[in-house]
Amino acid sequence: MSESAITISNLTKKFDDITAVDNLSLEIGWGELFGILGPNGAGKSTVVNILSTLLDPTEGSATIDGHDVEYDPERVRDIIGVCPQQPAFYSYLTGEENIKLMGEMHLVPKDVLNERVKTMVEKIGME
Repeated sequence: MSESAITISNLTKKFDDITAVDNLSLEIGWGELFGILGPNGAGKSTVVNILSTLLDPTEGSATIDGHDVEYDPERVRDIIGVCPQQPAFYSYLTGEENIKLMGEMHLVPKDVLNERVKTMVEKIGME
C-alpha cells in the first residue's frame, strides 16, 4: 500500500487553447474524506475524469495507491469505483454494444464477455 491514497502533482489538462486544470497538486491520505469544490467550468469533472483514467493529463501526474493513472490505468480501474454524473452508455450504440464496450474497457476476456452479454441480453429481453 502506498503512503497516500491519491497523489496529484502539477496536474494540467488543456483542451486546445483552454486550460481546464492548471498545475494542481494535492495529496489525500488513507481514510481521509475530501471534496472538489468550485464553480462551473473550474475543472472539477476534468480532475475526476483524469483520476478515473477517462482522460490523460496534458502535464503532471496523478496516482491512486501509487499506480499512475496514465501509465497503469488497468490497475487503477481495478481499485477504484466511480459513479458518473451522466449515464455510462452511448445513445448511438445498441444496448448489447454498450454492454460489450464496458466489458472491453474492463478487459474482460472475449469468451467470458460474449457469454455474459448473451446471458444479460436474454435476462432482460433484448434479443
